[in-house]
Amino acid sequence: MGGADKGLQLYRGQALAAYGLQRLQAQSWGPAQHMGISANRHAQEYAALGYPVWADERTGYGGPLEGIWSAFQHAAALPPTTHYLLIVPCDTPHIPLDLASRLAGTLEATQRHAAAARANGRTHPLACLLSTQLAPDLRHYLDSGQRKVQTWLEASGVQWVDFDAPAYPADAFDNFNTLADLASRAPG
Repeated sequence: MGGADKGLQLYRGQALAAYGLQRLQAQSWGPAQHMGISANRHAQEYAALGYPVWADERTGYGGPLEGIWSAFQHAAALPPTTHYLLIVPCDTPHIPLDLASRLAGTLEATQRHAAAARANGRTHPLACLLSTQLAPDLRHYLDSGQRKVQTWLEASGVQWVDFDAPAYPADAFDNFNTLADLASRAPG
């Protein structure tokens, strides 16, 4: 994104992060009890979207897992006790509205602590549901200097859940990594 803050880039007239928040609120399992935004810059702009903004606890950019660690810390302080975190990336505006319920059903059926999306042969590790029991494992992983989301999920015994076409739109997990990606998908 050439240094631009991805979640604040406009897509069809609104910030990418706003799409993720709307999709979270519209999940088929019902609205989330608590929602927050992981961001290390432009906190005021993100806060204007109407939700708390959580920065990484450690300085420097440690990647998405640092944001997840911060979310675990905030969840631990919320009443009532929070048992699961649904994570979605800010650059994926079309996540399925049954993401939470399908991931939760998988965790219940398999007794695992992590479930994440897979669509059309590609994994999407940042579209996941995590048990808060994984917090100590994540802290250890980060303290060891590792940062790869999928590697940590696989070490945690993730269960991949398929969201394949034609049951789901082919673009359900498309993300935007460049300004050109955004421009190419703008209505026009």
